[in-house]
Amino acid sequence: MHGEDEHGVSTGVKTTGKLALRQLMQHMLTEWDYLVYDPKVLGVTLGFPDVDSQGSGVGGPAPGEADAPTVDSPILARVQTRYSLRHRPSGETLSGTKRVALRIEDRIVRRIDEYQDRALVLTFMSLVGASVSPAGP
Repeated sequence: MHGEDEHGVSTGVKTTGKLALRQLMQHMLTEWDYLVYDPKVLGVTLGFPDVDSQGSGVGGPAPGEADAPTVDSPILARVQTRYSLRHRPSGETLSGTKRVALRIEDRIVRRIDEYQDRALVLTFMSLVGASVSPAGP
């Protein structure tokens, strides 16, 4: 699912499958040089039964309702990343932070939700006179 607002800024990207993800990541690598990419793990939650639509992991089991988590339990990892990227077409640099929630089940990453500072990205892209790619920075 992908949409754009009136300024051409991506309002969401849903990628399913290895090939589609690989193409999305390749697009990012052709548009941006990664100058700084510094992820920090904020937290890991084991054994949650469900993740809300925003990937926040809210609503885990009530005390005593679930068995203790195991290595095969679903995992929600929350990461904050400081980044500095050079936009290749313009040569300008975009710096900021983003948050990522990763849902892991059966030892496979099943979902990644990324949260950017939308106003920062919109302002940067309008300054360099570029349209925002579906992948965003």
